[in-house]
Formats: sequence, C-alpha cells, structure tokens
Amino acid sequence: MQRFKSLGSAQRFVSMHAATYDIVNLQRHLISRRTLRTFRVHLRFQAMMRAELLHLTTIHPIDRPWQMPFAAALASGLPILMGACFDRMDYGLISSLDGLVFLYLPDTPLHPVEVLIGMERLYRLCGT
Repeated sequence: MQRFKSLGSAQRFVSMHAATYDIVNLQRHLISRRTLRTFRVHLRFQAMMRAELLHLTTIHPIDRPWQMPFAAALASGLPILMGACFDRMDYGLISSLDGLVFLYLPDTPLHPVEVLIGMERLYRLCGT
C-alpha cells in the first residue's frame, strides 16, 4: 500500500492486473520450457514492434515552417529519380545527400541555402 495513494487506486490496479494476468499467464506447468521460451521471445518481439510502430506513427510538433521538410524531400528525391532515369543510380544517391542538409540547418531563409546546395552540386559535378 505504500505506492498507492488510496485503497481505491490499489483496488483498480489489482482488478486490471487480474484481468490481464489471466490472459497473459502461460500456465507454466502445462507447457515445456522450450515452448515457454519461444512464447516469451515472441511476446518481447511483439512489444518491441508495437513500441517502434507507435514511435514511428506519432506526430511530434515542430517549430519549423512546413516548407523546409517539403523542400528537403524534393531536394533528396529528385536526384534519385534523375539517377534512375539515366541508369546512374550511384550519382543520384550521392547527389540526394545534399537534400538532407535542409533538415539540419537552423531557421534561415531558403535563398542562401539553395545557393549553398547549388554550389556544392556544381562542385561535385565538376569533380566527377
């Protein structure tokens, strides 16, 4: 009772625990050790996948304007598309890395960033 603030909250916890314990309890004396281990690994994997899916689908608030991620998606996706069209996927993948620069820049207007990335792409084009 030390961790519960009232008897009612403890009772609610115990009633919910009892309801789920009956479902999750695997009745150890009825199954072999190997089967129990397999069940536990499977349950751990399911819990990990559920947590990962929840993390991936959660929308977090951001303080950036919507144009920045959109421009980053275009700047990284278009070079890959062009590389696929010309059968030079290696060039497309290398050029698409520049698009990720958008995501790690502080809040600056897009014009200096576009100039910076354009200069970097020209440098890479001349270097290859």
